[in-house]
Amino acid sequence: MEYDFLKIVEDTVTLKAEGNKIVSSKKSSIQRNGFRRFENDLMIQTSSLGETNLERLLIESKKYGGLGAAHNFGFSKEVKDHRKSNSVNSDALESYKVALSNLVDKYPDFVFSGQCVVSNKNVFLNSSYGLDLSTAGGIIDWYIIYQRKGSGNMLDGYMFGQGNQNTIFESVKNQEVFLEGQNFKIDLQSGHYPVLLVEEKSVLKKLLESFMVNKYEEGSALYSGKLGAQLFNQKVEFYDSGYHPETGNYMFFDGEGTIRDHDLLLIKDGVFSSLVSDLRYANKYATHTTGNGLRGYNRGVSLDFKGLHFRKRDSSWKEILKSFPTCIVGLLAAGGESNDLGEFSTPVQIGYIFKNGELEGLAPQITVKTSIDQFLGSKLIDISSDGFMSDKGEACVISEMEVMVN
Repeated sequence: MEYDFLKIVEDTVTLKAEGNKIVSSKKSSIQRNGFRRFENDLMIQTSSLGETNLERLLIESKKYGGLGAAHNFGFSKEVKDHRKSNSVNSDALESYKVALSNLVDKYPDFVFSGQCVVSNKNVFLNSSYGLDLSTAGGIIDWYIIYQRKGSGNMLDGYMFGQGNQNTIFESVKNQEVFLEGQNFKIDLQSGHYPVLLVEEKSVLKKLLESFMVNKYEEGSALYSGKLGAQLFNQKVEFYDSGYHPETGNYMFFDGEGTIRDHDLLLIKDGVFSSLVSDLRYANKYATHTTGNGLRGYNRGVSLDFKGLHFRKRDSSWKEILKSFPTCIVGLLAAGGESNDLGEFSTPVQIGYIFKNGELEGLAPQITVKTSIDQFLGSKLIDISSDGFMSDKGEACVISEMEVMVN
């Protein structure tokens, strides 16, 4: 019999704001335990909350008798590694309070709500087959949504940030320009324009499936059979994060104990370069695991990404926008859909018009349309050297899209 024991200890402080006021502050400290027992080519799993020990988990797992999922593909190699990145403290909560208060005083025509979460986590993975791993890190995750008084919209805009440094006050100040832009609505004709979608991952849904070794090998992915092919513009380098605690990714190992602390290039210079795998699919398709067997304490391992990012290039997104008389920034684009050909369309609920790099005001209600091949290929304009916000480190993709005024 073999076993492994995943323990997650998390200390969190959550501050909530509603209607221009802080309405609650909640502290929590919780331990989550995930236990897997391997016997007779089966995996029997159990989980619990709170402090526990190995003996209790073994007893609990045996209550299920011979019930379990098939497991005959082995384990990760024996390894010992312990890392600890910076924790975060409650100073961020005070910054959030001050930033919120300043917004309420400065913009009386709006109502502000939101949340700030300060979290420190320790993760341990130990096993009978030689795993002795641990990692620790902290993250600050916050947002402020705003609604003009009397508006019929659920929200008219929002500010946000994430990281392990307290930059809330500075970030809110930088994002105020979009709040001020609410006072100006700009006319726009339907046509083709450069577009920056702040959350662009929804465009890439069908592309992401192609990186999954199981979907790729089954032939069900959009780019099945295209590994090694030049698919996109040479500016495109797209990777799955390794170990970057400064952005909140402090997991240098996956739920199976496979270490990958380097970035995995999925697209290099526009070439489809890599697939992701866990131990199960590595065995099935005679390949190797890439450390993408992600696991929650109370569920099994699933193939997933650790953190997807575009490699930054040479110019800031504002510098790129200066080259165009009209450009659209989609701050909120929800409800989009893609088809099996990789074509994508989405309404933009909150969009802004930039002219020669300067914010002019709100865009009308629009829908944007593109495809993966166009977004990263024939219609790609550039990829920025910076994140959309100072504390959002991901590069921005600017691509020409068809824009329809609703």
